[in-house]
Amino acid sequence: MSVIPQGTIAATSPTGIVIVDLDGSNRRNVPGVAAAAWVDWNPAGDTLVFASGDGESWLYVTNTTGPPRRLITDSTGLLSEYRPQYSRDGQWIYFSGHSYTRYQAVWRVRPNGSSPEFIGPVSGDNDGEVAPSSDGARAAYVTNSCCYPDLGLFLMYVTTGVADSLAPGAFSPRWSPGDSLIGFIFRGVFVVRPDGQGVRQITPLGANYYQGLDWSPTGEWMIARGPSGHLELIRVADRLAITLPYFTDLDRPAWRP
Repeated sequence: MSVIPQGTIAATSPTGIVIVDLDGSNRRNVPGVAAAAWVDWNPAGDTLVFASGDGESWLYVTNTTGPPRRLITDSTGLLSEYRPQYSRDGQWIYFSGHSYTRYQAVWRVRPNGSSPEFIGPVSGDNDGEVAPSSDGARAAYVTNSCCYPDLGLFLMYVTTGVADSLAPGAFSPRWSPGDSLIGFIFRGVFVVRPDGQGVRQITPLGANYYQGLDWSPTGEWMIARGPSGHLELIRVADRLAITLPYFTDLDRPAWRP
């Protein structure tokens, strides 16, 4: 009999953001959030950052009990902000920014909303879905500059702007705890080392997974929405998959640290 690991997730739902334990207990909605498209926990597990939608969107933060507030109030010139992720040291929130000249590019901002800055890359039009390493020094992102109409996975060194290609097709990258692997979705769920080696699929061939995944705090498991529409736990070492049948309305999960 498969044992579901202990843990708590936040996930998007038709009514906003839901926080729930992996066994289906302690389900509650985050107050004041009527719609959300992407969500992530801060390293302390007491604050959520989220995007308000998939189209024109802004970033908000909430302590999960009070009303959310707009993250960035400085004038950035951006038209929309998408897909936020905290660096695991808690120093930055990385996100995709849409400007008049770029459909998406890599940006970051301090967790209090200060110091928003463009990171790169310098050229390109669709460079988004950014995932920072633990210390924020490296950023995995997807781009169509390599392999249109697909989106390839790249790794950028933030201080130099130098980017290396990791995979020819990818969505929703996320670093594992300890930065030994980057998980991503390209129909199935894959992992790759940051040097681009060791690409392997950890879900069955032909099974299409939805965008949005996360790692357990130990790095042993990943969680994603599977072909059935339910959330699934996937053990990275041996590809054991556990369907969570009571999560029929949840998407784009974020595992609480």
